[in-house]
Parts: sequence; structure tokens; C-alpha cells
Amino acid sequence: MVLVLALCLGCVQALGRQLLLVDGAARAARLLARGDDPAPVLAALQVQLGPVALGSDQADGLSCVELRSPAGSGPIALLGIQAAARSCAYAG
Repeated sequence: MVLVLALCLGCVQALGRQLLLVDGAARAARLLARGDDPAPVLAALQVQLGPVALGSDQADGLSCVELRSPAGSGPIALLGIQAAARSCAYAG
């Protein structure tokens, strides 16, 4: 019973992290598309979530950003699940 509760709470935490990554990826992609540095967005996410990896690429007029972070702590962290988000913005 306690294990099920811990897993449920871990899933809720993982969902919250996923939402933060989606929002952060969108903000970072818009900054990159405007030619600005997305480092402030990454720094803010690292304060909230801990280690966050950023990858970016530009192709066909789009600036895309991908963020990855461990999905949570507790039982979810033991499973090694990663939360990831990708967002693109028109660089025009």
C-alpha cells in the first residue's frame, strides 16, 4: 500500500517536472529564434529541477530546443526515467 502511494506521488512529481520542461523548452526556443541566449531559461530550470541538459538545432527556418532532466526523486528516480521536452520556434 505504501509503495503504491509512493509511486503515485512520484508520478505526480514527474508530471510537474514534465510541465516545467515543456514551458522551459518553449521559452528557450523563442529566445534562440530571436537570436538571444537561452542560458537564463536553463539557469532558472536548473534552480527548480537540478541538472537539466539542453540541446538545440536550427533547420529550415526553425530554432528547436530539447531539454532533458531526471523525472523525479524517490521510486521514480530509482527507475531511471527521464523527462524530456522539445519545442521549436520560427526564426524569421
